[in-house]
Amino acid sequence: MGHISRDLLKLGEITKNANIETLTKYLYLVLPNLERFNLKNEAVYGILPTSGELWANLLYGILYITLMLTLANLIFTRRQF
Repeated sequence: MGHISRDLLKLGEITKNANIETLTKYLYLVLPNLERFNLKNEAVYGILPTSGELWANLLYGILYITLMLTLANLIFTRRQF
């Protein structure tokens, strides 16, 4: 799902249903956008990404990981094993 999360937004727009559009927007916000880290095409064609783009992708990844680890920590601190 992380590689097609942008397509979810397009799907919501195509359906022209407000409920599905809202659902797809929330899914887009929750699911990671892994396509940001896909640099295969750039590598094949020898296109170097800008340093700003690389830093933005790094920051996105760190923020998403931190958010997911914090959420998991909150969930598991309440559980008693």
